[in-house]
Amino acid sequence: MEAIESNSLFTRREMLGMASAAGLTALIGVAAGAIPQQSQKKVRIACLTTYWAAPRSHADWIITKLLDGYWWQGAYTPSRVEVVSVYIHQLEESGLGQKICQSKGIPIFNTVGEAVTLGAEDLAVDGVVIVGEHGNYPTDLQGHWLLPRWWIYNQVVRVFERSKRSVPVFNDKHLSYNWDDAKWMFDKSRELNFPLTGGSSIPVYYRKPEIELPIDTPIKHSIVLGGTADEEPFSMLLTYFKPS
Repeated sequence: MEAIESNSLFTRREMLGMASAAGLTALIGVAAGAIPQQSQKKVRIACLTTYWAAPRSHADWIITKLLDGYWWQGAYTPSRVEVVSVYIHQLEESGLGQKICQSKGIPIFNTVGEAVTLGAEDLAVDGVVIVGEHGNYPTDLQGHWLLPRWWIYNQVVRVFERSKRSVPVFNDKHLSYNWDDAKWMFDKSRELNFPLTGGSSIPVYYRKPEIELPIDTPIKHSIVLGGTADEEPFSMLLTYFKPS
C-alpha cells in the first residue's frame, strides 16, 4: 500500500503533558504543527460520537471543552482547536448535542465520512475525536456493551485510505469491546502512520509495582490493564512514545 502522509509520534515529555481534556487539545494541536499563538489559525477537528444527550456524559465533557476551553484550579485555558463538524450516531436522542451545535453554528453531518470530509470527497480536517460512550446499545451474551467504536473508526480509516493522507485520532475509552477489532484499530494506525491515543477517562494511574523512571527515559510503549464489567474482560489504555 502506498505510504500515507502523517506526522511523527510524540516524545514522552510531550505525552506526559496530555493528562486531561486539555491534553486532547494539545495532542491534536501538536500533531498538526499548531503551536498556540494568537496569529496562528486553529487546527480543525471533527468530533464523532455515539450519543450526546446527558450533561456530564463523555461527549458533553469532552466536546464542550474543545469548544469553549476549561477552568482548572482557578485558571481558564481557552480551546486551541476549532470544532468544524460533528457526527452523532443516535442523533434523535441527542437533543443536547443538537442544541449546542446549533448555537455554535457547527454542522451535524449524517455520516462519519461526511463529517471528516466536510461533505466533500477527501479528508478536510486536521484531527479526529471519537467519543463512543453512552447511548442505547445492546449487550452480548457476555455482558459486553456493544458500542460502535470500531465501526466509527473504520469509516474514518476509509477516508484516510481514499485521501492518501491521515491525521491524529483520539478514541475516548477503550478501542473496542472485541479484542480482534481493537487490534485491527491499532494495526491500522501503524499501517497508515497516524498518531492514535485511546483509553479510559483516566489517562494516568499509579504504577504497580511502583517504578519511578527518569523523565527522559526512552519508552516505546506504555500499557495499562484494568477490569471492567461491561467491556472486554480487560480494558486497555495505549500511549505511544517516540524513542529518544
